[in-house]
Amino acid sequence: MGEDVNGKKLILFLLDGVRWDYLDPDYVNLPGLKGIMERGVHVESLIPEFPSVSYPNHYSLMTGLHAQDHGFVDNDMYDVETGKTYPPDSGSEDDKSFWFNEAEPFWITAKKQGKSVFMYNWVGGDVKIQNERPNHFRPYSTVKKIKYFRHDIDDGLQALLNGLYHEGIDDLGHRYGPKSPEVTEWLKNVDLEFSRLTQKLEDFGATDDVNIMIFSDHGMTDVSLSRVINVTSVLPMENIKHVINGYGSRISIWPKDGFEDEIYRLLKNYDRHMRVFLKEDIPVEWYYTNNSRIAPLLLVADIGWYIDTPDFGFYHYDTGIMKGEHGYDPKLKEMHGIFIATGPNFAVNYRSASIRNIDLYQIMCLITGVEALDNNGTWSNVGMFVSGSGLNSASFLVILLIVFIANIL
Repeated sequence: MGEDVNGKKLILFLLDGVRWDYLDPDYVNLPGLKGIMERGVHVESLIPEFPSVSYPNHYSLMTGLHAQDHGFVDNDMYDVETGKTYPPDSGSEDDKSFWFNEAEPFWITAKKQGKSVFMYNWVGGDVKIQNERPNHFRPYSTVKKIKYFRHDIDDGLQALLNGLYHEGIDDLGHRYGPKSPEVTEWLKNVDLEFSRLTQKLEDFGATDDVNIMIFSDHGMTDVSLSRVINVTSVLPMENIKHVINGYGSRISIWPKDGFEDEIYRLLKNYDRHMRVFLKEDIPVEWYYTNNSRIAPLLLVADIGWYIDTPDFGFYHYDTGIMKGEHGYDPKLKEMHGIFIATGPNFAVNYRSASIRNIDLYQIMCLITGVEALDNNGTWSNVGMFVSGSGLNSASFLVILLIVFIANIL
């Protein structure tokens, strides 16, 4: 279990693409996760930021900020001032750092405050942010096998502060749809690893010394070829500077100068299953206006609908057409994720209504003795989750084990 240190440990799991109701015992029996839920805190669902996709919500979880405030506004991005795109065309250090530097994530703050940080396969974990990197890192790679997940958990238990990535559930949700047999089977396999981890902590007599937080970034819903909105014929591409198709759930459009109003009028009433927003009219509850990386025009499909654009089409995998998607309005329950936690610094058998994912950042900081930066979270939403003494002690040992189970789009 590593060296004996005077303090509590925090193991933090981020499971990408795990929808809130995947933990419903009427859906599938997950004894490992069920045991953690029964011993600690369980919220009804975890509400993502808009758009309800991976990268913006990964950064919201680790900064406590809305996407407009941390600058990672989508999985794919365009910076109109520089012409840069994300993922970056080059592998240069400056190009990578450019996209992350509008905010400082938890792992960088922890490093600056003297914590030893190890990031495995975390998107951005190998990037120099605010002129800092983790003490150790392994760049992101697409590894899905459970045996690697198990290895990284074991390896992480030896580290002081560790973050790692593993993908699976989100990928299968996209390929086969939410609650498909493939998703169900993978959930069972992952759950076995949580049972194994719990047993290992008991064998080491470490249960009372370790805090565990498990959360996901977003949910998933069914999509099909019968619910497609094709805007190809109406989009005047000659008057458009740049388009990003967010895999059907939302489209970002940068018109050429002088054509914004014309394109808006063409699209506004094009289809009743698609909402069209000028940037200044995006719903205030999405907190998705005040950043130059957000496009002047935003198209958002109704839940389960897919917007097609020129040269994109309906997304295909090697297994066939995409059957699951996210990125829709975050208030929709299908887009919600999970949060459960247990350990000496968490309440026992505590159930809560849904909360926003930006609220969790403050818990991580409090438990680990890291001084939190300014954030958009609300402590009163989560303060009752925490119990125990010594939470502000700088002597706390932290193991940060961040596990993504997903294929990030």
